[in-house]
Amino acid sequence: MDRSSEVENKAPKIIAMDRIVKLGDTFDPLKGVMALDKEDGNLMHFQDLQ
Repeated sequence: MDRSSEVENKAPKIIAMDRIVKLGDTFDPLKGVMALDKEDGNLMHFQDLQ
């Protein structure tokens, strides 16, 4: 088996900052969040994250 063509599936890197949300403000939990994966790139377009 040629292992040089295999892709290692590593965990994505999730980047997010702390935010302060005041009572009554709208809250979007994905605003300002990035999920990056070496194999697939930007993961934020996947429907499971929406």
